[in-house]
Amino acid sequence: MDQIWRIRHFLAVAEFGSVQSAARNLNISQPALSKSLRLLEEHLRTPLFDRSARGVVLTEMGQVFYRRARDIQAEWDGSLIELSATRDGAQGELRIGIGPTYAVVFMPRVLGRLTRDYPNLRVSVRTGMGTLLIPALQAGEISLYAGGLRRPDEASGDTLEELFLYDQSNCIVASSTAPLVSHSDVPVEELARCPWVMLSYDSIAREQIDRLFKSRGILGPKSVVSTESLGLALEPGAGRWLPDKSASTAPTP
Repeated sequence: MDQIWRIRHFLAVAEFGSVQSAARNLNISQPALSKSLRLLEEHLRTPLFDRSARGVVLTEMGQVFYRRARDIQAEWDGSLIELSATRDGAQGELRIGIGPTYAVVFMPRVLGRLTRDYPNLRVSVRTGMGTLLIPALQAGEISLYAGGLRRPDEASGDTLEELFLYDQSNCIVASSTAPLVSHSDVPVEELARCPWVMLSYDSIAREQIDRLFKSRGILGPKSVVSTESLGLALEPGAGRWLPDKSASTAPTP
């Protein structure tokens, strides 16, 4: 248990670059903080800081430990919050921003678990694209955003922290009644002749589809139904809009 608090001490010194400043921030004495660091280094059997009159800097091993220590501290703090919320009942409001695909695929389960585990918590959900919700996150209008990013740097900023959830590839989905299903290898030219259902908000998938057809020197599909609803795009009855009851879509995270 002592090592948990020493990790907190270590992180403070690493981030302030000074034992004196870190001690002031932690509201403990400088000798007590120095002793805590020394005991942590003895426990790990490696020096974590290079010390000089100008302050302290992380050693090579200290830099390795710093990355892990942040994760350990975050997990510890999160565990305390979760235990407290479970014991006393979380209260207040959690404002979540969700991408359209995430809203359909994940949110029913997420909301079910939140309402079960934290019955006193009010949850509000705002659905939209990252280009709209990330500025809302930066402005404090929502607490978190879960969804895909158009570009890797779209959520860049000192005030935001990104957590990778999973990697998902685009795919083309055809109705089970479509003639293409019986083919083991479908030519791109054949895809271009089929009517499609596309997600209007998914510019990433549309760009990839355009590149697919352009790489073969052919035009894309002429018959396209565009919708903002992933559920509607994947609805089996969506084929009724299309002459040969074939439907394709390219969902992305």
